[in-house]
Amino acid sequence: MEIMNNETFGPVMPICRVSSFDEALELANNSRYGLGSCLYTNDLAETMRAINELETGMTWINTNSLMDNDAGPFGGRKMSGTGRQLGSEGLDQFRHSKFSMIDHENIPPDFLWFPYQDSDSYSGRE
Repeated sequence: MEIMNNETFGPVMPICRVSSFDEALELANNSRYGLGSCLYTNDLAETMRAINELETGMTWINTNSLMDNDAGPFGGRKMSGTGRQLGSEGLDQFRHSKFSMIDHENIPPDFLWFPYQDSDSYSGRE
């Protein structure tokens, strides 16, 4: 059904009967989208598997209403977006890492990419 395969926003909750937890994980991950997932269980093993195996940016266990938490990163996977908002991961979106290398003596190198003198290197002749 379309509602099971598209990213639907609104007060709806599509339900699909499955024969096992493995099938539920497989069907959930068989989507182009991955904003969030929600699982209701009292089984800690299922909880940990869902957190580790569901291909979503967020997973709620036994709740779906704790979205307004500025300390946690908000964002999806797959076609549901890249990057994060909020949390320390959200702040990282505004950082730019840069690698810089400086030759403070500015001496012309014998070989820019080879740290040895020509006399120390193998000439290829015996």
